[in-house]
Amino acid sequence: MFRVVLAGFLLLLSHSVLAFKFPIEMIEGVNGARVIVYVAEGDIERGAGWVPFKGAPPLSLVKALATVREHLAKIPSMQDATLKEVQLRQIPRREDIWHYMVVMQSMKDGKPVLHYYVVLMSGKFIPAILEPESYK
Repeated sequence: MFRVVLAGFLLLLSHSVLAFKFPIEMIEGVNGARVIVYVAEGDIERGAGWVPFKGAPPLSLVKALATVREHLAKIPSMQDATLKEVQLRQIPRREDIWHYMVVMQSMKDGKPVLHYYVVLMSGKFIPAILEPESYK
């Protein structure tokens, strides 16, 4: 009986492991820096498509920046961060899926530090990672 229960448990466990989907890795250049963004494929699929010149993006710039502000309000070191740049970018290999790349600047020990964020058209907020080789 124990073997049957153990076999059933291992079967369920292996099914869960096999069903795991790895996120999509996007590497983007932003003003000479390379940033990495990990996005779940489901998050991309949930985002509304957009075709340039056929109407406004599904998520306005104002709403995208409000999403960034809402998330950064929870981080004490980002309370005085300022907006440095916003870009509307296409998801690689997806013609109709776009996102906002938001660059914020904070100060640490009297020096400016840049932070990178992605906001999908669904409103999903995703912190990006500065690639280590691009540190100066």
